[in-house]
Amino acid sequence: MHVNDALRTEMTLQRLLVACVFFSCLVPVSSAQDGGKPVYELPENQNEIVFVFDQRNGFTPPRETDKPVFSLRADGTIEMPKLYGPGHDITGKLTPEELQEFLHFVISDCQFLKFDANTVQGQIEEIRKKKRVPQIADAPDSVFELHLPGKNLVVRQEAIGMPEEFKEVTALQRLFSLRAGVMKLMSETRVGGAGGIKWLVGKLNENMKFVYTDEAPLEPDHFISSRFGHDGEVLATFARRGHDKNGKFDGSFLNAWATLKGKYEDPTFVYQRKLKSRR
Repeated sequence: MHVNDALRTEMTLQRLLVACVFFSCLVPVSSAQDGGKPVYELPENQNEIVFVFDQRNGFTPPRETDKPVFSLRADGTIEMPKLYGPGHDITGKLTPEELQEFLHFVISDCQFLKFDANTVQGQIEEIRKKKRVPQIADAPDSVFELHLPGKNLVVRQEAIGMPEEFKEVTALQRLFSLRAGVMKLMSETRVGGAGGIKWLVGKLNENMKFVYTDEAPLEPDHFISSRFGHDGEVLATFARRGHDKNGKFDGSFLNAWATLKGKYEDPTFVYQRKLKSRR
C-alpha cells in the first residue's frame, strides 16, 4: 500500500465507516427467525440462483465472461467471477441463517419488491427539471434480480450521478443502500467471509505488537473493505476511529491494510495512525 493510497483512504474513511455500520446487521449472532422476522421460502433446487447483482454498460474493459458480478444460490453459495483486469474467481458460502438475514435485508429493510421503476424515474426527472444535477460520465447501470417462489423482480437502474442529489426519492435511496450492502458482502467474501476476517485480524494484531506496543487490538468489526490490487493480490482495509467520552470523533485513528497473495497464508501489513492531540 502506497502512502498516497493511505491518504486517500483516510479522506474517505467516514463514508466507508457509514457503509460498514450499515451492513453490520447482515451477519448477526442470532438467527433470522429471532425477533419475529419471516423465514423466506427457497427454491426446492438448492442450486438455483436467488439473487443477482450486476453492472452493465458504462466505460469498462471488455468482460471475460457474461456471468454477473455477484450471484447467490439457494444453498448460500456466493459466486464472484473474474470479469476483467487482475484477480481471480471468488466463491463463498453463507450459512442458512446468514442467507435468511440477507434476504430480510433485501426484501424488508430495502423493500426491494416495492420498487417501481416508472415512479422512480418520474421523480428523478422532476428533480432534474428543478436543478442541474452533476453526472458521472460512462458509469455503469446497476442490475438487481430476486428470484424466490412467489417473489420475483428484476430492476435495472441507470447511473444517475450523485446519489445525494436525489435524497427525497426514498425508493432510489433504498436501492443505493442495497447496492452498498451487496458491495460490503462482496468485500467480506473476497477475504473468506466472517471466518476469514477473524483469522486475518488475528494475524494483523500479532504483527501490530511489533509496530505499536501501546495500541489496543483491532476487532473483526473494524474491517472496512477489500479489493484486488494491480498484481491480483487482495488488499483489505481495517480502520478504527477514536472517540471522546461523549462518543464524538476525537481526531485519532488507526488504519491498517493487509495484502493477501496466493493461498492467503502469509499476509503483510501496513499501518497509519494519528494519536489524540494533547491540549
